[in-house]
Amino acid sequence: MNHANHTNHTHTHTHQMNEMNHINATDHPRIRLFCLPYAGGSARLYQGWQRELPDFVEVCPLELPGRGSRFREPLSEGLEPLVDDVVAAVRARSDLPFALFGYSFGSLLAYEAALRLEAAGSPPVSLTVAAFRSPGSAPPKTSAAFLPDAEFREVVGEMGGTPRELLESDAFMELALPIIRADLRIAATYGNRQAPSLSCPVAAFAGADDHLFAVSDVAAWARHTSAPFTLHVVPGDHFFLHSHPELLWKTIGAELTELC
Repeated sequence: MNHANHTNHTHTHTHQMNEMNHINATDHPRIRLFCLPYAGGSARLYQGWQRELPDFVEVCPLELPGRGSRFREPLSEGLEPLVDDVVAAVRARSDLPFALFGYSFGSLLAYEAALRLEAAGSPPVSLTVAAFRSPGSAPPKTSAAFLPDAEFREVVGEMGGTPRELLESDAFMELALPIIRADLRIAATYGNRQAPSLSCPVAAFAGADDHLFAVSDVAAWARHTSAPFTLHVVPGDHFFLHSHPELLWKTIGAELTELC
């Protein structure tokens, strides 16, 4: 996505995000939780989170270009435009303290946005990541993101997280695969990040049976903050967000309560 397109769509994004969150937003929020999805995911992933977290938290799922309510916008094929987009969305609602949460691919976006915002003097009060290796780790030597379509589709099915009926729908996969591939290509080249430590607390969730990222991969996020770090190992595979969401809600709610 070129910068001209990015600039044109930023205001649209902010408007859509406000509309989406106005319906279920709490009346008197004290903190906003901006949530970023896994590869190929949309803001709909966090539907229902508002009612599961404390009343003082306003849940703000961020919609990325090329999916969900922003489906008609071009996909970003690089990390920087996506981080620009996230930072612009957060800054548009900067009247309250805020926290960032990213799941898998969303973790790297949340982290990079946190770095950018802290450098600009507007750090988050906390960063929570889940199911993704630390930024300082090396990128994978190979990635399914570069496979031909048929093989890539098979790997996506093996990863889990996509219902069987959708995997078997050619129409759905024709729309979904380019989005998943674009995100995974960014993730595949991300790593060996040598950046200053964040000054905010960082919490990380790891699935006990995650075959994509081991607990040790997630634990290495500890190196990226000078504030307290907490590791939570939860039951489930890479998509424990779907199998055990209540553990995320309970823990994130408790941690935000301590910060407010």
